[in-house]
Amino acid sequence: MAHFGGPVTRRGLSYLTRNNSAFRAYSRLRVFGRKVLYDRKVARFPERSFMNKRLGFVFVALMAVPVALLGQEKPRASSAPAAQSAPPANPITASEKGFYSFVSGAVVGAAQKMPEENYSFKPTPEVRTFGQLVGHVTDASYMFCSQAIGEANPAKDIEKTKTSKADLVAALKDGVAYCNRAFDSMTDAKGSQMVKFFNFDLAKLTLFSINTAHTDEHYGNMVTYLRLKGIVPPTSENQPAQPPK
Repeated sequence: MAHFGGPVTRRGLSYLTRNNSAFRAYSRLRVFGRKVLYDRKVARFPERSFMNKRLGFVFVALMAVPVALLGQEKPRASSAPAAQSAPPANPITASEKGFYSFVSGAVVGAAQKMPEENYSFKPTPEVRTFGQLVGHVTDASYMFCSQAIGEANPAKDIEKTKTSKADLVAALKDGVAYCNRAFDSMTDAKGSQMVKFFNFDLAKLTLFSINTAHTDEHYGNMVTYLRLKGIVPPTSENQPAQPPK
């Protein structure tokens, strides 16, 4: 005899016919076997149907999320390009003055940071003392800026006549203020006018540039003096810490 619902041989059928009890039992088993197979198919169908419905619901929900978010997103305001600031009327003069302000500010800061007792300090006998450096920068500022605007030099020999920190810092600040006023009276057109400087014919704005370069050169000397005394120069203050090597 084969499995439920399977074929039955002629010999087996003959035997079951002669034995009614066995035949009836065989018939019941065939019916029961078919019912089991049918019930299994039916049972699987609702399960698949339920899973399909659940997956469909999840898919619809996921599709609805971006739609809802898009609905809540506010439209971005049209950002108009930022209006560019108008260039200065005298860009060359303004640029020269801006850089001079930075360099001269560093020199004034160095003069203020060095203690009074170190104004007489010089690393070697052949060079200026720190105080003499401050006086020299002040003398040069008056010389260059007065020639650029065609005025007589209003202050001379500061390096030779002043020695105290208070006097030298005050004179340096006055010299820087004088050059800033000279810048204020200058235009690019005026700055292109030629003047005689020693044996050179130079544009007025070139004299301002030479003064800035000269001031910056001696700021480098001041930095060395400050470092030798264990003092941090103004332009090295508040620097970000270097990462460990």
